Amino acid sequence: MYVKVNPDTIKIEDGFTRDVRKIGHLATGDLEITIRSDADLIKAKELIVKSYETN
Repeated sequence: MYVKVNPDTIKIEDGFTRDVRKIGHLATGDLEITIRSDADLIKAKELIVKSYETN
């Protein structure tokens, strides 16, 4: 999932979040979130809400 959150404002976690500003990708947003479990979805919720409220 890609969200419009500035990667400089969060802690990047290997395997969960990735800064995609300088690589090509077919979506909008500067932060990639990889959701593989229910626990990841719970962690991602905060970033999804942040993206929605900011934009």
